[in-house]
Parts: sequence; structure tokens; C-alpha cells
Amino acid sequence: MVNLDIESIKKNIRRVVGDKKVLCYVSGGVDSTVLAKLLYETLSPEQIIAVHINHGFMRAGESHDVQKALDSAGMNLRVVHAVDRFLNATTTVDGRETPPLKKVTDPQIKRQIIGDTFMRIQQLIEQELDIDLSNTILAQGTIAPDIIETKAGVKTHHNDSPAVHELRKRGEVLEPFSEFYKPDVRKLGELLGLPKEIVHRQPFPGPGLAIRLICAEEPFLENFDETNSALKMRFENNDVFANLLPIKTVGVKDNKRSYSYAAVLSGQPNWRILFKLAQEIPKSINNINRVVYIFGEKINHVDREITPTLLSKENLSQLRAADKVVNDILTKYDLTRTISQVPVISFPVPFGQIGNRSICIRPFITKDFMTGRPVVPGEDMPEAALDEMVNKIVAEVPGISRVVLDLTPKPPGTTEWE
Repeated sequence: MVNLDIESIKKNIRRVVGDKKVLCYVSGGVDSTVLAKLLYETLSPEQIIAVHINHGFMRAGESHDVQKALDSAGMNLRVVHAVDRFLNATTTVDGRETPPLKKVTDPQIKRQIIGDTFMRIQQLIEQELDIDLSNTILAQGTIAPDIIETKAGVKTHHNDSPAVHELRKRGEVLEPFSEFYKPDVRKLGELLGLPKEIVHRQPFPGPGLAIRLICAEEPFLENFDETNSALKMRFENNDVFANLLPIKTVGVKDNKRSYSYAAVLSGQPNWRILFKLAQEIPKSINNINRVVYIFGEKINHVDREITPTLLSKENLSQLRAADKVVNDILTKYDLTRTISQVPVISFPVPFGQIGNRSICIRPFITKDFMTGRPVVPGEDMPEAALDEMVNKIVAEVPGISRVVLDLTPKPPGTTEWE
């Protein structure tokens, strides 16, 4: 943990900002919320423009909850509703204009469009409020893992887009947490007097559900038969059935980002054996970087079909409903402080039910958010809580075929699927 000398941090902020205005995007996540509180503790209120942008990728009711929490902390939060603007947004990559976000399947392009759209909305806000561009600094809650993973090529972070690079060059970005890790930011939030329910809330990426809705228009079938045969030959037995999913997810191989298959295991859940397989499979088969366990009936084979999926309000609503089920049960069992993060992912495999999708639950334990391990049911999390999540999602969220649990450590599997 870094030295949390609040007065030194405040002194540095005053040095960088001077008498300029500061624009701070507040996503509702821990980092940006603590940053907003820190700014209000450090600068005069007239200098701070705190903005929450509802891009349409938030959790259920989260924009309302963000505004309520920050208002109660004495902060004047400006809310911008921009759902359609984001879905229709484009950007330029390698000199070419991208399709609108709602038609993009590439996860890195998704992130870049979202990051650049945030920057364009900042400019519109500056124009609307008649802010002097030469007298305004952008404040971001960027933490060390965001920068490290971007430089390593593991992911493109929305706080580190080309537009942000240009602002950094001109000295117009304030990032006081750039050497911090998540526990440091949480501790700082406590020292600043923020409520524990804010400081210890589950981390949520800036692009939100946009990167937890796996988009694809066609199945991923590169070397599918060979890989699936190798998987079955080496790892399938009378107790465990092993199959390849016709999608790709992000992972880390040789310290670089890779896109490879996810393998799905089924059968009776002997967690010791399943987690051992989750470690062995990616090591033995190079183009598999993620292993999940599927609840319910065993899977003898997986059809090659997928449900074509793009970012749409309907698909996001389906994921949002599943995410709410999981987070409500995490709260019910008081697991939000003991489990570091629980991404809920929609992926376009119907498992024989045409037009359906499936849901992955990814409970994860980490200290630095760059490495970590999956939660072990019965040890880190009551099996009753997990069973309740699975049963409620299938019963209450229309269009969901099956639920899987991600068993993959990081590396080779990243925390997120995109």
C-alpha cells in the first residue's frame, strides 16, 4: 500500500490545478467517487464540475444511486443522459471511421469508442457551460493497474484512449491515483469519511455492461474441431464432460493479450477436480485461455451456433437483470467485502435453445487487480448463495438458457471476458 498522506495528495492537486477549473467524470465506481470527494475536500466548489454520464451501460438503478450518494456527501453532481449518443457513436481507428458502437463486436474498438465519446461529451459540456478550454483540467480516477495493463497490451482502458493521451501531453489531465491500487483508494475513501457502502462497493468498469455483453455475429471456429478433439481426448472422463464454446474471450499468454476459446466442463461439481482442470487445460492446449463449469444437465456436445448479438437496449436490459440478481444475493449473504469483484457476463451461446444467450458468473479474489484467483464455492462463498443465483437467473431472466461459473485464475484468464 502506498503512503496515504492526504495533505501531500491535496498539496499536489492544488499545485497541478492552480486556479483552473476541474472536470471530473463520476462513473459511480469506487475510484471516481473517491476522487470527486477528494476534489471537494481540496478545492473550492466553484472550481469543480462533477459530471455523471448515464451511457446506458450502468447497472440497474445505478445512475439514481450515484446521484443520491454524492448529493448526500455534499457534492453537486451534474447528470447527463446520453444512452442513444453512445450507441450511435463512432471514432477513428487507424485512419478509418468505425461503425456505430451498436454494430461493433471487437472489444478493443468498443472501449476506444466509449473512451473517445466520453471526451467528446466533455467538450460539449464545456461549450454548454461556456468553460474556457485553456483553463480546464480533466480529473480521472485512473489507478496503477489501468496504466500497467494498457502498456502491456492486455487491454485498452477507456481512461487511456488516444484522446486522453493528447490531453496528457498538454498537461491537462489530473490523475492523483495513478500509483494507487484498489485497496489504497478504498482506504483513502474511508479516511475522507465516505460511507462504507460506497467505499466497498463492487468495482465496475467505466464502459460498464458494454464490455460484459459479448458481441458476435458469427461463431468463432478457427481450429475448432482440432481443439475440441484435443480437449476431449486429454481431459474428458466418466465424471467430467469437456467441450469447446464457439466464442472467444480475452486472456493473457506470454504477458500479452490473446483471444482464444473458452472450454466448458459439465458433470457433478467436484470443485477440487474442476479447479485443477481449469489450471491444466490452458497450459496444455495453447488456444484455450478460459475454463467454466456449467450448472444443470451435463453437456455431451456444444452446437456451433451462436445467437447473433450486438449492443442493443434489449440485450443490455437482459444482462442488467441477471447482474441485479447476482448483486442482490451478494448483498444478502454479506459477500461484497470478502469477494473482490463479481463480473456478470452475457455470452451468445444458446445451448440448443434458439435465440437464447447464457450467463457467466465470475467471482474473483485479488489484491492488486492484475493477478488473482477464482472464488471456490463452499470455501470463499456459500454454495447456497451460488445455487440461488443460478436458479433465479434461469427462472426470472427471459431468454437465458444456462449459467456457468468461471474457474480460471488470472493469468491466463483476465478478470473480464473482454
